[in-house]
Amino acid sequence: MIFIALSLWNCERENVAGKSSLVIEGWIDSGENPEVMVTFSATASESIKTQKDRDKFVPRDCKVTVTDLGTMREYTLTPRDAEGYLPPRVYSTNELIGVVGGSYRLSVDVGNRHAEAVTTIPEPHKLDKFTFNYTDNADTSVFLSAWITDRPGSKDYYKLFIREVGVDSTFVPCIIGLINDETMPVGVSSRIPVYGPMVVGYSDIRKSFSVKSTVRMKLRTMDKDSYNYWRDFEQITT
Repeated sequence: MIFIALSLWNCERENVAGKSSLVIEGWIDSGENPEVMVTFSATASESIKTQKDRDKFVPRDCKVTVTDLGTMREYTLTPRDAEGYLPPRVYSTNELIGVVGGSYRLSVDVGNRHAEAVTTIPEPHKLDKFTFNYTDNADTSVFLSAWITDRPGSKDYYKLFIREVGVDSTFVPCIIGLINDETMPVGVSSRIPVYGPMVVGYSDIRKSFSVKSTVRMKLRTMDKDSYNYWRDFEQITT
């Protein structure tokens, strides 16, 4: 498995009185196409029980573009249905492939609302190895660990993502998997516990996996803005 850099777009949100906020989640990997999801936020009082309820938070009249700031070429992203994603509608293009060191500007327009952000793909970094230890239920579950050696002379931010085959359609962020290299010794392989995905509204942390599971991992490097986003998100959800 190849571990590649990823930088998430932290799009600004525009608040309009009496309306939901525009919320954008997107990413671009080196060697891969951009993917973007667009939704409206929901308040705690709004009922979301059926598919029809969920559909009203997914706008259909979006203009989504990504500009390669190296060439200043603008790419228009088109929607596709994506089973397993939430929402199941993803904007992408096969014409743009991310490169390490590249900078990209995402722009989203929905009616009179506009949001944009800029990101850069940092240098990728490989994990040293993966290990596992049996839990007390040795026949059924294991604890997983990832090991990483921080690079000397480089300021790095990392986040672990996992994908359990047959469960997750894409890589999902591990809870407590965010790392600022200031907390790591330089030149020494450090252990990072691998927990389950972050789920808003659930207090239980999945710390072990079935021995029958196939779990794939990615170590994603990111810029400081993306790190700050994930730090704030984890403070809200943990």
